[in-house]
Amino acid sequence: VASQHCVGTAKPDLQTALTAAATAPNDTHPNTVMVGNPGPPPSSGYTYSTGNPTTNPVHIVGAGQGTTTLTFSGGSSSTVHTVTGDQSSVSNLRIVVPATTGGTGLVLLGGGASRVLVTSPGPQSQGLTGIVKVQGSSPTSPRSSLTQSAVAFPTSGGTMSQLPIEVAVGSFVIDDRVTGQNTTSGGLLIASPPSGYPKVSTVRRVRVGTIPPSASSAFGMLVSGDGLTVNADNLVLRVAGGTGTSFGAFVGSGATLNLNHASVYGNADVEASPASFGLSASANAGQTTALNVRNSIIRNFFYATYQQAHGASAVANVRYDYSDYDFIHQLDANTSGGTGAITRGTGNLNDADPGWPNPVAGDFRLPAGSLVINKGDPAPLNPLRESTTDILGHPRISGRRRDMGAVEFQFPPPRFKLLTGQFDPSNGKVRLPARCKQPAGDRCRFNLTLKAKLKGKVNGKTKHKKVKLHLHGSAAGGKIVTLAGKLPSKVLPLIASATKLKFAVSGTVTDNAAAVAVATGHATLKAASM
Repeated sequence: VASQHCVGTAKPDLQTALTAAATAPNDTHPNTVMVGNPGPPPSSGYTYSTGNPTTNPVHIVGAGQGTTTLTFSGGSSSTVHTVTGDQSSVSNLRIVVPATTGGTGLVLLGGGASRVLVTSPGPQSQGLTGIVKVQGSSPTSPRSSLTQSAVAFPTSGGTMSQLPIEVAVGSFVIDDRVTGQNTTSGGLLIASPPSGYPKVSTVRRVRVGTIPPSASSAFGMLVSGDGLTVNADNLVLRVAGGTGTSFGAFVGSGATLNLNHASVYGNADVEASPASFGLSASANAGQTTALNVRNSIIRNFFYATYQQAHGASAVANVRYDYSDYDFIHQLDANTSGGTGAITRGTGNLNDADPGWPNPVAGDFRLPAGSLVINKGDPAPLNPLRESTTDILGHPRISGRRRDMGAVEFQFPPPRFKLLTGQFDPSNGKVRLPARCKQPAGDRCRFNLTLKAKLKGKVNGKTKHKKVKLHLHGSAAGGKIVTLAGKLPSKVLPLIASATKLKFAVSGTVTDNAAAVAVATGHATLKAASM
């Protein structure tokens, strides 16, 4: 396939290359297809289909979203690109679903995708599906990923439905983005795979923005299927900009959603009737559904929480910990023997305004002084379950403890200055003045390490010794502290006639908000009697 980086066997177009990769003698091993210009689009889309999905995956690598564009040319709805093969992959390209026909962008059977953009021209007039991930050839097939990808569908037009991302097998969904409207099955849908296939999915740093049009509805995230477990961390779910029915996140049919560090925003300010629901959990007869919420913010829904269990042995539970949501406006709807409750756990805030600058436009940053800063779980992060960065890629914990929501407030590092210090060549005493340039009332805590390779003559011979010195102390804002230490006696002969020493500085300076500045550079010490 034509590409400036292509090596191997050239083919006239992408479909010819895909067919060759699945045909003997190439059908017993993995293949890579490098594609720049894919050639004329086929009428019904591109397909990679192999009879050996475990040994014959394909890796389709585009030349970038601005260079490689896939579409179809037929007059009826179709799928632009279908790829089979366990751990097959698609990356670095753009997929366009024609506006006049609608259809599906990318279907992955056992494979994954990275840096893929799926879009369709607006205004919308047909149904649209973005990326669909389904099971591979067997339940033991490795879990694949959807990363750094986006589905950008129209936000104007008719009321035809959109399904931007559907994941129907245990997967990793990380650093992805969705925009669209009328997502009646979810901007992000996690659904059940066939029996025996993995049912646990990890979702991290995903942003969903969807508009609920008038007389229609939109779900930010929908999780549905008996036995499903979704661990979702650092999410933005924005269901706003229209007057239709809105659901921030919905979990049902016996699934479990563990939602951590989410910012969820609705349309209660413009929705005409009380059909605006933040987080919802639903179960029917024999099902147990759970929605566990931590470190999250739910705003601008008529009902922050909706819990319903219908039928014998139906159980639906919602629990909040260290989250900011409306305690009052909630619905409990257990009927026909169903049970469950909305539980207010530990450390929650009742409808506190986080001060988001522009949530309708997707700006969920926290201003200084926000009520949710340092109000998240005081426990340290668990990197096995939680992202160490927020949804913007900044450190998850900036102050004394984590914040609520998807975006962490980034405390500015404390300002300080190391002044010229002194050392005594006779006894090795060291004094290093350090100024805290923070406001009065704040404090700088210095934890510094000084390193140097000292050189001097002893008995006429040049000697070298490495030395390390630890200095600790604190100063109030606007004040100076003198950090004191002592050089080891073994280096005194080397510095007996020295007038000045220069040390490399490392370490940290921490203020009252637990913001940290990294100390770098050098410190100069001049000889003096002490």
